Amino acid sequence: MATVRANNGPETLSSELRASDDAVQQASKEAAPIAARVSVHRGRISQAVRELESEQFELVARLDHLRRQFEAVENGIHLQIADVEDTLRLYENGLNSVPLGPH
Repeated sequence: MATVRANNGPETLSSELRASDDAVQQASKEAAPIAARVSVHRGRISQAVRELESEQFELVARLDHLRRQFEAVENGIHLQIADVEDTLRLYENGLNSVPLGPH
């Protein structure tokens, strides 16, 4: 046990702490560029996500606009079809059967 105490003396602990501190500082220096690259890539990915979300919003808005335009055109065509059908009924029933006003 005396040899264990001799190996764990203040000088040994101090040198181990310095070695550990040096290893941590070295690892920190080596990790710094990697962390910087990760941060840059994270920024690029965030920007790409924002751009895609903006594009998605614009496409959904355009789709909604086109859908409303289509519905308006469809309603207009249905009105024209109804008008043609009414006119055909007038011709089929004869124009003379429609009262033109008070006599």
